[in-house]
Amino acid sequence: MMNCNAISPIAIVKAFLPQMIKRKSGQIVNILSLSAVFPTPVRTLYCASKYALDGFGKSLRAEAAQYNVQVTHVYPAYVQTNMSMNAMTGSGHAFGKLDENIKKGMPVHKAGSLIIKATYLQERELYLCGAFYKLVTILSAISGNITYLACLNKYKDQVRVKEAAIKA
Repeated sequence: MMNCNAISPIAIVKAFLPQMIKRKSGQIVNILSLSAVFPTPVRTLYCASKYALDGFGKSLRAEAAQYNVQVTHVYPAYVQTNMSMNAMTGSGHAFGKLDENIKKGMPVHKAGSLIIKATYLQERELYLCGAFYKLVTILSAISGNITYLACLNKYKDQVRVKEAAIKA
């Protein structure tokens, strides 16, 4: 899973990035998942692989901007693909059926059209999901920032206590 969802895309980017930098133009499109934004139970490794590519792409976006290389991240919820048909169970056997969430998902042609449009417009991020998932994504981002700020504040307090102890 890590090879397929993180290491291989990163290797492809590393292969093509030098030419993009030399040309001073290019665009990288990473197909992620909402699982890269917030955790999904029973999909631990899948989430980890998507989080890895998400972090890589966001860091690369900042580094490559000076060379006019754009990075677009696509975060689909459920898209009507055969992914669950071909998925493996914990025992290593094929799941062999279409997941109910995927059945209700966005049609592939609509997802593809939206991805092409976002690529053309060089959008930084595209969320392919309904209102509920967009709300959860926004709340997750806010929650993550609040958690980060709380941890940062706590860390600063610990540093102050240590500095006071050193001075005493």
